[in-house]
Amino acid sequence: SLHKQMIAEKSTLFADSEDKLREKLAGIYGTINQYAGKPSAEQVKRIDNLDKDLQSLKNGLQSFYSKQFGRCNEIIQKSGKKPLTRLSRQEFDSVE
Repeated sequence: SLHKQMIAEKSTLFADSEDKLREKLAGIYGTINQYAGKPSAEQVKRIDNLDKDLQSLKNGLQSFYSKQFGRCNEIIQKSGKKPLTRLSRQEFDSVE
């Protein structure tokens, strides 16, 4: 599942036993933040890899949302109501 790709589920009070996207982001942020110089080539490479992982997760979420909206809209339309529509980021941000 997408949740398992993003967040470590097997952790103890003292340490996480697996690194997922959240933990990897926290790790790279911590190492870059602790050093006053610019990020190393290895750190930049890790960031690029994390960006690819994030894009993959976004695509998975988009697919999930599309399927779920389709199922919900089928039920809603059968009851004679207007189907759901997703707001764009700009639309969402403009709502007060």
